[in-house]
Amino acid sequence: MPRPRSTKTDPSLQILDAAERVFAILGFDGASLRHIVQEAKVNLPTVYYHFGSKEGLFLAVFRRRFDPVRDEHLRQLRRLERAAAGRPLPVAVIMDALVAPSLHLMAGDATGNLAVTQLMGRIITDPNPNMQALFQKHFEGTRHKFLELLQHSCPDLPPLDVAWRFQLAIGAMAFTLCNPRQIPLADSAGRQAPDARTMRDQMVVFFATGFRAPATSPPPAPAKKPSPKAAGRPPHSKTVAPPNASKTKVECQ
Repeated sequence: MPRPRSTKTDPSLQILDAAERVFAILGFDGASLRHIVQEAKVNLPTVYYHFGSKEGLFLAVFRRRFDPVRDEHLRQLRRLERAAAGRPLPVAVIMDALVAPSLHLMAGDATGNLAVTQLMGRIITDPNPNMQALFQKHFEGTRHKFLELLQHSCPDLPPLDVAWRFQLAIGAMAFTLCNPRQIPLADSAGRQAPDARTMRDQMVVFFATGFRAPATSPPPAPAKKPSPKAAGRPPHSKTVAPPNASKTKVECQ
């Protein structure tokens, strides 16, 4: 006779699920292995056996959730870039590629999915320098591709402003993911998390509009020109930039 299939939960998955919930609420520094073993209903040696340490457990939690989101970011950006065939992409399309992979986890507003988005927001905003270094290293390639496409779509915007506005979009998204049930909306009865589609639409419109605001940073220094003598003009002549050049309106796709 065939042996009945075991319904016993894999202890490592049990620990990962519990750690995810605990890290989402308490952050890395606030969470302890004691909290996690109580949530997972396992003993401490089991955690050490599978993950070695709190840091090893956190890294496993991080990779389980952030690797697929990073990969989806890159897939979407490459697909959009191929379809554009060298043309600038609308900024709203680029911003949608930023927010959609994370918010997709909230589809249906299931409690478990909400915990995942809270975890992602918590990690992005965690002040622990080791956590920040981990996130920055993990996101660096994706960040570079976003900035490249945004600069192509907003050629009048200084690169420093593009970087600032992208970083502010990341911060606003992380804050929203951390506290989706605590968004004080004037027309809300109580504090309920808005659905993922509403959050996606609101963030995309807001972020894209920010890129169209006037530049606040000076434009990059022009490339070094030949000496006045070599250029055939008087040595003291100067090219004067128009007043308030950095405040001119920005044209973005």
